[in-house]
Amino acid sequence: MRKFTKQKTLSFLSVLMAGSILITGCSGDKTAKKVETIGIVAEADAKVSNDFKKSIEEVLKVELPSSKEEIHSVVKSIVNDDSYVKNADNREKFLKLANQQLTYLKTVDISPKTEAEKEIYHAFNNYIGYQKGIYNSLISYADEQDKFYMTTYVTNKSMSEKYLKNLEETLDKYNVSIKK
Repeated sequence: MRKFTKQKTLSFLSVLMAGSILITGCSGDKTAKKVETIGIVAEADAKVSNDFKKSIEEVLKVELPSSKEEIHSVVKSIVNDDSYVKNADNREKFLKLANQQLTYLKTVDISPKTEAEKEIYHAFNNYIGYQKGIYNSLISYADEQDKFYMTTYVTNKSMSEKYLKNLEETLDKYNVSIKK
């Protein structure tokens, strides 16, 4: 067994103390840096990039059939008027427009990166999901003339309006204005 002299013991203890001070000093520094980094990340997460905003704007601008009025007139004619079924041109025009809208919605790829973008994207996705449901139920009704699809349309329309309001509230939460 080695014998420790007073000198060796003191020098060993001083090395230990210096090491613990160094370690404590570093870990305190790292904690401060970590807290600072978390603050920066949180600040960045609250922001919404212009690319993300533009992607959402582009999708919300698209309203096919060409206007809400056209959708309502088509639905009204389906519900109240047998001539819609007999008017093949009107029916084909509507089906073409509705299918274009569905095709477009399927190609939308918006990649959220920040927490704010993820929350907006979630609200946006719910809204778009019900928009797809509206077009699918109208297409199905036009094809099969089953009243079940009109009930589905009404449900999808109501949910779409609810989720549009939710999307608008989420955009307001992050002070994001969307041009429609």
